[in-house]
Amino acid sequence: MKKLSLLLTLIIVLVSCSKEDNQKEEINEPIIGTWQANLSIEIMKNGEEVVTENSDCKKRGSITFYEDKTYEQTYYNEVDGECDRTDDDLEVISETWEKNGEDSYIFTAIYDDGNREWTQTTEPDKVTFPDNNTMRLFYYENENPDVEYSYGEYNRL
Repeated sequence: MKKLSLLLTLIIVLVSCSKEDNQKEEINEPIIGTWQANLSIEIMKNGEEVVTENSDCKKRGSITFYEDKTYEQTYYNEVDGECDRTDDDLEVISETWEKNGEDSYIFTAIYDDGNREWTQTTEPDKVTFPDNNTMRLFYYENENPDVEYSYGEYNRL
């Protein structure tokens, strides 16, 4: 009886370990998904809030963050009255994201424009998610001395 009990225990342990080994690690990050940049907000040193809504053309762009820590982005701008995708002339070598702390992410992209390859790293000072469908990227350093800080607001698509 002891041998049967020991054998059943061993089988249960092996089966449960096997199931755990085969399960894909799930990343539960609020950044994962597709986002659209809707607003740019500047908080002035005098307390005034300057809100700039993106044009319908710019809203055609999006950024999608994947569980494998890569991302894809598209940008649109109005050029001569036409809404054009602005990244068509770039070859994307890679675009990756990394969580760097509680409210911190680093975004790294490697591009090639046919003449040279370069790396662009963006690290917002803070990234928050006020709700499941809103992401804000904060920047505290600004070229305008009247601006205390600024942030971009993105909505989940």
